[in-house]
Amino acid sequence: MNENWLLHVERSFEAPPWPWPETDWEEVTGDQAADLPGAVADFARYSPSDGCVDMAHVPTDLPQERPLCRTRLAVYHDAASLYVFIAAERPAEPIPELADLAREDFSLVIPLGSVARGLYFGLNEKGEAIGCVQIWDPDVQPPDDSPPWPFSLLRTPPGTGPSASAAGILREGYAARVIVTPAGPVGGFRVARDLVASGFCEGALRLTAGRRCYRTSELVSWGSPVIWSPRPDRMGTVRLVERPQAPLLPRLSRLAMVYDPATEEADFEGHWRGPVSGPGLDAIAHSRHYAPYMRRVTFALNGLEQTVDLAEQTRCHFRVPDGWNRLEVLTATGEPLALSFQKLTGNRILPSRAASCAPPSKSELAAAFRAWHERHDKTCLGNGVWGERAAPRHCLCHNGVFHADPYCMAMAAWGRDPAWEARVRETAQRMLAAQKPDGWFPCHCSGDPRGGEPELGDGGAFTNGSVGEFMAVAGQLLGEASFISSAQRAADYGWYRWEDNQNYAAFALWHLAALQTVDPRDEWLRKGLYYARHFVTRDIGPSGAQDGHNYFTGYGDITLKGMAVLLGVLPPEHPYRCELRERTLRFANQVVARQQESGLFAGRNRKYLGYHHLVPGLFHVARACPDQAAALAPALAAMARAACAKTDADPGTGLTLALAAAAGLSA
Repeated sequence: MNENWLLHVERSFEAPPWPWPETDWEEVTGDQAADLPGAVADFARYSPSDGCVDMAHVPTDLPQERPLCRTRLAVYHDAASLYVFIAAERPAEPIPELADLAREDFSLVIPLGSVARGLYFGLNEKGEAIGCVQIWDPDVQPPDDSPPWPFSLLRTPPGTGPSASAAGILREGYAARVIVTPAGPVGGFRVARDLVASGFCEGALRLTAGRRCYRTSELVSWGSPVIWSPRPDRMGTVRLVERPQAPLLPRLSRLAMVYDPATEEADFEGHWRGPVSGPGLDAIAHSRHYAPYMRRVTFALNGLEQTVDLAEQTRCHFRVPDGWNRLEVLTATGEPLALSFQKLTGNRILPSRAASCAPPSKSELAAAFRAWHERHDKTCLGNGVWGERAAPRHCLCHNGVFHADPYCMAMAAWGRDPAWEARVRETAQRMLAAQKPDGWFPCHCSGDPRGGEPELGDGGAFTNGSVGEFMAVAGQLLGEASFISSAQRAADYGWYRWEDNQNYAAFALWHLAALQTVDPRDEWLRKGLYYARHFVTRDIGPSGAQDGHNYFTGYGDITLKGMAVLLGVLPPEHPYRCELRERTLRFANQVVARQQESGLFAGRNRKYLGYHHLVPGLFHVARACPDQAAALAPALAAMARAACAKTDADPGTGLTLALAAAAGLSA
């Protein structure tokens, strides 16, 4: 199945004056809003973003997935206000399980000044609205704030992102409403120009408009991602004009890559504005010598050229090699476009750049694990709890099963050890005690804003999935039916209909795949396939990486393991198997491409420059794709060597050592 990726979208917009001079803002009708003059529809699908802290490691020009839902943006102005309309057309092909959801959320973000802060406006389908001042990166704020920054309009201190929208509330200067049209709701915002005055530069304003479509479970934006925090370097630019002008020269407004993962070939589609044919194009040819070339456009991929006739839409076909590719789009008169994108195959494992080395011997792995256990056991507080004794609370995953998982893998590799078994049993007993009567496990690490017990759904599948997997694995290893029953009761997931954050949904795959191994049922596969198809594998780009928050290698490891363990339990003849395998290997190749000569992997995480770590999820890929195990072996050997050399108590170290032994990876 072909994939559609946006490589370039023109993020500049000329906003005309208010188009309905006889109509006030409050009186705009559905018929008027259905036909927004000058609207653009170049929205892209985004993963959740950590905003400014993404900028250190997450490329700003990653290919963006074309969304299933169609959204349009229109911006207008008058002497007093800026008007923004976001038209949410009902999706023609919603996710069947979500087709009953009529919910829509709209967002508008306007940066102010040159530092990472600005205004956030939110609106839902009920017409409930919020406006707040936000600081997107506290590290870069000036020491002395002074007007025109609108702190005088606040009822509370500023927030630090849309998820903290209870802070920084504006009490004046904006209005928002939902307008119903036959095609779907339109979210409208009116913002006082005085409120955003410090954001203007030479008559232009940076802006992002976003939509959350529940029926397709998509976050889409014109400009930056919005959930959870915006990126200033991806904002669009809106220029307030009296009359929009058509380009005088051909201008590439959108460049898409229609990619076939099976053949590793792509059609590059250019969409053009301005004169592309006829008298308009002839008028810019000032000499007969160049006249024939005005009607042409050249696409050059890594220097290999194809030249076609210029039209409103042009297309060239290339085979796309692995690695970094440079694409140029050239016309005789317009501005050239040159960009780079990474493509990695999903049909085979590519070589690692890590130094070639023999894997550790069985005795080396065993000695390294026992040394790790001695260090790690000092962090155990007893009764299945690890961490700092003075911590306000100890969650079930970070302070529980993540620390016990290595002992499960160690027993699978080396047999039952009394000390390891004791840690597994006491952790499982703690989980049983914490499990809610209707089966789910509470997520204490989800940043519960209420200060009380987590509610059902907090943290997605983060805790429920990781604990559920542990209980299934521990139950099988120890022959404890009560542990397996606990994992089964936690697998209802009727409360978990959608997820924006791919790695959160991947924890459900951990859980359901483990249950499929212990107690095969069609319902485990049905639920796992639902999360994999619609949430976990979305936004896996041509490079194998997801965008935003999930570009970080640590979160990618969660997702990679989820895909691999589900692949491992799918029947060979299952129709989804080929697609899931391709995305799993593509994702694995992105991880392998980040491996350093030390055997560790670049974390690509927030502002943590130079942070390298282990990625144990790769062992699950080797298990799920045995025909690729030999190709993965050098990367796994280098990682196992790195784990043997580590002297920390991190559970990832113990897990890597145990997985290496369980996989038979030894000299």
